[in-house]
Amino acid sequence: MVRNSDVTGFEIDIGGGGGGADLVPGADPARQDLGPGTPSADVTFNAPAGGTGTGVTNGVTLNKPPGSPATLGGAGLGPWTVSNMRDGEAYVLIYTATDNGDGQVANNFGLVDVGGLGAGSGSQVYSAPDSRQVTRYNAVSSFPVFSVVTI
Repeated sequence: MVRNSDVTGFEIDIGGGGGGADLVPGADPARQDLGPGTPSADVTFNAPAGGTGTGVTNGVTLNKPPGSPATLGGAGLGPWTVSNMRDGEAYVLIYTATDNGDGQVANNFGLVDVGGLGAGSGSQVYSAPDSRQVTRYNAVSSFPVFSVVTI
């Protein structure tokens, strides 16, 4: 929720919020650096906190290199299974929790890297929702939300 004060000091709600606490994402799952030939991986997300208390709708999308045969299956917080992985590819799972009461959204990110590319292996860009990008370049252990991240 973003708040802004006008000249007289009243708070004006300019987004999100609607009557409950802010929906706060849980911790990102640990990055998985897998050896060559690993065909699949499971990723489980942590539940968000706060919100209106009316429940949360969960969804996960898989960002993968163009032409990758990788597929995603799972439900809720997981485990979510990435299958048909190939050596030399990295996969970003984006978990989105939407508050059923007021529509607030919280995101988490999971990374699965197959084949030990690690830091300095070059740059590949994976598109993410809302014009966010995750760029592969240097190793990090987690992904901040709403920013460009190097991994």
